[in-house]
Amino acid sequence: MNAVMLPSGHGCHGIMQFLTSFVINKAIAIDAGSIGFQEDLEFQSGVRHLFLTHAHVDHIASLPIYLESVYSVTNSPPTIYSLPETWEAIHRHMFNDMLYPDFIRISAEGHPILAWQELIPGKPVAVAGLRLTPVPVNHLIPTLGYIIEDDRSAIAFATDTGPSNDIWAECAKRPNLRAVFLECAFPASLHWLADLAGHLSTDLISAELAKIAGDVPVYVIHIKPHFRCEVVDELKGLLAINLHICEPGKVYDF
Repeated sequence: MNAVMLPSGHGCHGIMQFLTSFVINKAIAIDAGSIGFQEDLEFQSGVRHLFLTHAHVDHIASLPIYLESVYSVTNSPPTIYSLPETWEAIHRHMFNDMLYPDFIRISAEGHPILAWQELIPGKPVAVAGLRLTPVPVNHLIPTLGYIIEDDRSAIAFATDTGPSNDIWAECAKRPNLRAVFLECAFPASLHWLADLAGHLSTDLISAELAKIAGDVPVYVIHIKPHFRCEVVDELKGLLAINLHICEPGKVYDF
């Protein structure tokens, strides 16, 4: 199994993460922040399953562009997986014929641009040779983390989230857990903002790391760009051997 955090857009190959999209085995995406802004249309077309964590714009910004890019009258449409609350928000605020054509209505009328499948927390979904288990995490709106497994390994994604428990309890049930991708949005000086916004700051992440069973590498994601240098310096100061900064565009194999 492999995973890559996509760059935030064409020509944006630096270290900053403005938008969130991960692709697993070139077939499954977690979030649609930037997948539709990738220049390689063949790469986009290979992703037929898109799992959303929540409806905040940095996680869905390129969703309509992605759907247009991969649309084909001869192939079945990609499937979007989400909580009902997430799908309702996307329909109301994005696919509403004002900000973008209503792809949901158009698909229901017999011109399929997309398919949608409701996610039930704790219930695994098997697609493209993998099992994805959605687990609620602690954010401002209903939000999911994911545990992704094949027959040999498991990895976990937790973004966006403040201090949480359920996902670490689920991770503890997987002795083959190989990696965790965990957010840390703000430096310690902005603990108050992390708390208000449902994120982690550097002074909170040690407590989250202590909840992760075993000696598992943790890759930090969702660092707010303006505070990146400060966050990275503070994370290095923790001297946690298994703590790494996730690099956009790098393929991680597990």
